[in-house]
Amino acid sequence: MTILTTTHIRGLENRLKRHRAYTDIDLVSRVSQACFQWLTTNYPDTRAWRVVCGQGFNACDGLQIACYATLSGLSVELVVMTDWSKHENPVMRQLWQQCLDVGLKPNVYHTDYQHSSCDLIIDALLGIGFQGRLTQPYVVMIQQLLPADSTCPITAIDVPSGLEADTGAYDQLGVKATDTLTIFSKKPGLLGYYGRQAAGDVHVLLANELEPFLTDEEQPLQYHSAPFFSQARSMTSHKNLFGRIVFIGSFYGYPGAISLAAKAAARMGCGSIQIITHQGSNAAILRAYPSFILTDIMDQERVLSALDDCDTIVIGPGLEPCDMTLMALKLVLKTHKCCIIDAGCLRMLGAVESLLHSRCIYTPHPGEAAAMLGTSDSIKVVHRLNAMSKLTERYPGVCVLKGCMTLIGQSNQQTWLSPYGHHAMSVAGMGDLLTGIIAMFVSHNRDVGQLISWVSEAVSYHGVVGENAMKQHGIGLMPEDMLNHLILKQVGSS
Repeated sequence: MTILTTTHIRGLENRLKRHRAYTDIDLVSRVSQACFQWLTTNYPDTRAWRVVCGQGFNACDGLQIACYATLSGLSVELVVMTDWSKHENPVMRQLWQQCLDVGLKPNVYHTDYQHSSCDLIIDALLGIGFQGRLTQPYVVMIQQLLPADSTCPITAIDVPSGLEADTGAYDQLGVKATDTLTIFSKKPGLLGYYGRQAAGDVHVLLANELEPFLTDEEQPLQYHSAPFFSQARSMTSHKNLFGRIVFIGSFYGYPGAISLAAKAAARMGCGSIQIITHQGSNAAILRAYPSFILTDIMDQERVLSALDDCDTIVIGPGLEPCDMTLMALKLVLKTHKCCIIDAGCLRMLGAVESLLHSRCIYTPHPGEAAAMLGTSDSIKVVHRLNAMSKLTERYPGVCVLKGCMTLIGQSNQQTWLSPYGHHAMSVAGMGDLLTGIIAMFVSHNRDVGQLISWVSEAVSYHGVVGENAMKQHGIGLMPEDMLNHLILKQVGSS
């Protein structure tokens, strides 16, 4: 499914207006008619509506919906944040007058306002431009007019008030809708952890309206709506059929990093796992999982044999930039096999750029992504799409820019977004689990043309697993807790 950011939406709306000679009022009317039709179709027995409007263009849709409802004979209570009769924006003044012309007098909200009873509430308070925290006037309006414990349904226009459309950040005092009528396309925030709780059932209206105006340079986001990992096994199967993965890392400490990555793959059913590390980490790794096959990074013959026998390589967990790391990275890249490059190795890519290839998968967090781009400041949330464009332009293969609303990109491909996960996953070791999960997904799906889709599926699966584990373990979620939630969907067991 395609999703659009607020920047996409606003740019496309302007093109739509130019191409079809729409005024702002025309666009508001188009959107409002679609919303009103949906509301009357899905809530045909409601007779008393409360429409709550703020101060921006989302409120324009609310005012016009209220006009249509009044003209159709419904009882409408229209509550607005401020008086628009002398607003500097002529569109807002015109819509205010429209309400008066149909016999609907807007009620300007005040703290002592006494609202009427209703059987449907429409949230047009804040739209896709909202960012940060709700200020006091909005909090009070929501508590009084759009309460979470409302006995009648609440329908939000575009996004529930209090939810950031792009990032999925949500003020817990925001609106909790029964339905959300989002316009033109789903927004990233509606798909995120809090967005899915606040938005209720999401319905996209006018879904094809902007598609003709997308340019070739624009790449709307895609996402996997129901990620899962499946593996068909017959009774006569053997270990070589279910992935042969080599993990390289933890040379001088951090043995937990490579152990977590390998454990994730093992728990998902990997047939053969071999860890290449420095012998100083052997004891700690074997305590974590005694059945791992360990190879010393200094034993070049065995290292080359392991790389030759495997189908997928993970390198980086528990590594720091150093000569030994660089040596290992060069050996891995020369195999031209599918490899997941993580952690310390990401800060050494400049030394091996000529060896990078289309089967490389990079998994930076924002700080590592900045290093990959040669900047010192961590990538900010608002700059993530721009950073992804630069990363995929410079590095062949697939890049996973980790964090809230993880992005997965590849040159000349649509960017994927993973809306899954929870802030309880903000703990060391979660990225190591992700590398192991990605390794399992791609070891079973080796078509390089589909690599970005499978990586995206793996990232989303990791997020869903984290959400499920958080329900049991709460904010104190540890990476080890997630291992028990890596449960396969078994198919074809004949």
